[in-house]
Amino acid sequence: MITKFLLQKQHKFSIKKITFMRKIVIVLIFIFLFFRILFSLKLQLHPDESYYWLWSKHLDLSYFDHPPMVAYFIKLTTLFSSSEFFVRLSTIFSYIIFNIVLYLFCKKFFADEIGWLTLLVFNSFPSNALGFIITPDIPLMLFTVLFLYFLFSAIEEDKPVLWYVTGIFCGLALLSKYNATLLLFSMFIFVLLYRISTRWLIIPIVSAVLFLPVIIWNYNNNFVSFKYQLFHGIPKTHGSLNNIITYFGGQITSLGVFLGLFCFYVLFKNLFVNNKKIRFLTIFALVPILFFAITSFKTPAEMNWSLCGYPTLAILVSQYSINKEKIKKYFFYPSITFSLVLIFIVYLHGCFRIIPLEKLNPTWTL
Repeated sequence: MITKFLLQKQHKFSIKKITFMRKIVIVLIFIFLFFRILFSLKLQLHPDESYYWLWSKHLDLSYFDHPPMVAYFIKLTTLFSSSEFFVRLSTIFSYIIFNIVLYLFCKKFFADEIGWLTLLVFNSFPSNALGFIITPDIPLMLFTVLFLYFLFSAIEEDKPVLWYVTGIFCGLALLSKYNATLLLFSMFIFVLLYRISTRWLIIPIVSAVLFLPVIIWNYNNNFVSFKYQLFHGIPKTHGSLNNIITYFGGQITSLGVFLGLFCFYVLFKNLFVNNKKIRFLTIFALVPILFFAITSFKTPAEMNWSLCGYPTLAILVSQYSINKEKIKKYFFYPSITFSLVLIFIVYLHGCFRIIPLEKLNPTWTL
């Protein structure tokens, strides 16, 4: 009787914690949505956004430095207006859908509480602070999380339709940014480690068919885009360890400094966990980060290049922390708080120009 009573009390306490976490996360997401809408209305287009907007005025199968998806997104939202808000409108829809799918992934394969905690972690990454700017990363992240959701669903349920849908989202991710090839590479590594249905071969076939327009465009243009990406990312120059150090410093910063350090700690700890779900998350988080760490030896890598590894990294951190009360109390939540403070400083600067960036560099503006 006493044990039953204690279990009931513990269950009620757990439900209260989940309910509180849900409220915190929902409020946080709505605050971020408010700022994204505000900045979409208030701020002029970034030069990169203007560049991609010009693409949308001249639609093609692909372009010099990226596949075409960002241009298609802008085209869809600027059919009736070319104002800054409508140029960026797809970032708002993508943000909402992304959070929903990320939560559903966690709820389906882990637990409801991990889902809410993951949303808190991912939305605390400062790399998301500028998510209102329309770049190829917006469609890439949207289709990445959809790809991950349907891929693991296909692995677990082995239904033919799930493999085809996964291939479609993989193809759409490839049409968004070449970095999506790392999703396929991560999948190949997972397949080598775990025996799964041979239906996984549907994914590269379907995605290759969808990616065919980019291949055709490159063929007609002397493969200029492929060559640019290859030599831009991996040039024939002498390497530098400083580049690698700078890269990891950038990754830690983009993940929230202290939260970033914790992310890498969790990633290292999970390298040795022999669990199918954890191994899946670890591979998809580690491959993009490690790939650009290696290539950064030759040329400096930008912080956003490994973004497609962040969704699974956020899930790993949440899953690792969920039952570790001391870690959550003394490191996890303080790290989240520090990261959110950084984000809100950026947002407040966007509203009130509180940081005199022009004194440091006249060309730095937000």
